[in-house]
Amino acid sequence: MKFSSVPLNAVHIAVVLAAGVFLLDLFAQPDVTMSILYVLVLVIAAGGASERRMFQMVAGCVALTILSWLISHGAALLWSSVLRLLFSLITIALTGALILSKKKLQRVRYELEESKFELENFTNSVPHILWRSTRDAYVDFYNKRYTEIIGRDSRETIANQDWILDFHPDDRDWFLERVKGAFAEKDDLKAVYRLKHADGNYRWVSLVARPVRAPETGEIIRYYGGTSDVHEVVLAQLQIKELNETLEQRVAERTAELLKTESRFESIFDLSNLTFAEQDLGEALVLLRNLHEQGVTDFRTYMSSHPVLLDRCVRSIRTVRVNRALARLLGYDTVEALAAMPPEQNAEEGRLVLIHQLEMAFYKWAHIEGRTTLVGREGRRIPILYMVSNLSDGRQLSSHIDLTHQEHIEEMRLAAQEELARANRVATVGAFSASIAHELNQPISSIVMDAQTGLRWLRRDAPDVAAAVRILERLARTADRIAGIVQRTRDSIASGRRTVQIVDVSHIAMEARNLLRREARNANATVELRLAEAPCLVRADPIELQQVLVNLLTNAMDAMREQEGERLVTVAVFASESEVTVSVEDRGPGFPDGEIEKLFKPFFTTKPNGVGMGLQICRTIVESFGGTLHAQNGPLGGALFEFSLPSASVAAVSSEV
Repeated sequence: MKFSSVPLNAVHIAVVLAAGVFLLDLFAQPDVTMSILYVLVLVIAAGGASERRMFQMVAGCVALTILSWLISHGAALLWSSVLRLLFSLITIALTGALILSKKKLQRVRYELEESKFELENFTNSVPHILWRSTRDAYVDFYNKRYTEIIGRDSRETIANQDWILDFHPDDRDWFLERVKGAFAEKDDLKAVYRLKHADGNYRWVSLVARPVRAPETGEIIRYYGGTSDVHEVVLAQLQIKELNETLEQRVAERTAELLKTESRFESIFDLSNLTFAEQDLGEALVLLRNLHEQGVTDFRTYMSSHPVLLDRCVRSIRTVRVNRALARLLGYDTVEALAAMPPEQNAEEGRLVLIHQLEMAFYKWAHIEGRTTLVGREGRRIPILYMVSNLSDGRQLSSHIDLTHQEHIEEMRLAAQEELARANRVATVGAFSASIAHELNQPISSIVMDAQTGLRWLRRDAPDVAAAVRILERLARTADRIAGIVQRTRDSIASGRRTVQIVDVSHIAMEARNLLRREARNANATVELRLAEAPCLVRADPIELQQVLVNLLTNAMDAMREQEGERLVTVAVFASESEVTVSVEDRGPGFPDGEIEKLFKPFFTTKPNGVGMGLQICRTIVESFGGTLHAQNGPLGGALFEFSLPSASVAAVSSEV
């Protein structure tokens, strides 16, 4: 015969012991108090009982004590027995209270440990170096990024307080002076310097630190700071200086203006505080897991054919936490007000960013990054570089770097490049014109001489018709020669085109808008993009396709310079199964009757200083890729240019045929 055994725990042992104490107390002498042994029962039960079960054990011991007393002493009530009963009850109650207090203390300690773990997980997920110091500049904390980036053990650095060794030797003295000044003035600490990385190279970084004050006294108790990489920003500034030097040699009349502009941007740009936001994908995570189970491997292709599901996923994303730095950056008084805003409304291209985050979750990427423009209160717009990391609990943490100053630098660089390109174009056109003029000079002179000779023969008293016919035949051959020169010149220009590749027209449209951001601001115009969610792929040269969009956008803004009211240019990109269509529509005066047919003819222009070749070049480029370009007056009265290109799949089939 086999017996199944149930393992006994502390509670079971305590219950058995309590029953034994009850029986012992029941049959003990009246003047002996055995109920004090219930204290031992509670001590044993404390090893495995929860707070609730412990409370039940205390109540049970009290009940058993009273029950055994009533049975043993109920008939003969003596004050001594009553006092012993009260003593036992008080002892049991105090023991139970002490045990319950200890358990509550253990629970609070466990919750504190969990909170500490969550804080460490949060700080270690940030892709920047975070640190903390006392008000005396004693650094007592680094996150994991310090060891990953610098290559040194943060514990040894804290123990030795030799963090200054990570700095470039030329940056150490002035940085220490700045630290002393900031801590003495109880002010923010900001600096840009060179930091040694694990590979031994120095990279430019930006450090920002702020003091934290005690709520009761207002005294500074510690400093919190972060260090982020700005190496590319500084290199871009050096590149601007080189471009300025080149422009000084080529464009003398712009030298003074460029030097004045350069002086405004000589200092290293100081980035704003690090900003963070945490998003919960909610229902979207469940839907993405279902897609994996269904065997879906291409996220964007599947979502482009299921827009309702995509919209459901986007709407399920919500912001659960933001920090104060982000709220201040966007002009909100409280973090709660910003967190309550739908994430899609917090950026100009918020929906595209959220789709990118869904794609990150679908493919389980560790992190993504990109650029967008945040939208704050009262129309505030801040260009930022965003980085999103996956957290362990399924949420996503995004950090942002304010690119306002960097975009000013980029505008200067683009302006310098534009001026340099303009000078090169002028020189190239001059040389090219001289070459064509030299090549056409001889046949044109021959035509003139033949025409004069033919006229003399026809004006004789007896016109020599046969000779005149020969002259006309020679004129025809000379004209064919001129046509051949023109055709050869056109072919040589066309053969210089870059290699055709597959490009996303939506991406080209965004780049064109960014290139013309300064021109749009000068013209007080707004460029609005209406892009398809799915990629719009064509086979074309991205540089030439960008040139077409830049030319059309520039014409649209020029057409609205003299008008009052809203100056809006709308660029729409949409695709069908066979082609991708792009439209550029403005709110200008449109075209007078009869001008639309002349727009694409050489040397026809509506601008006072125009050459009349831009639209013809645009049409030539579009047609060279198998597309069409036409113009018309828009429904709102402005001009509407629209061109279509074969989609990448159709273009591939055509090339094979």
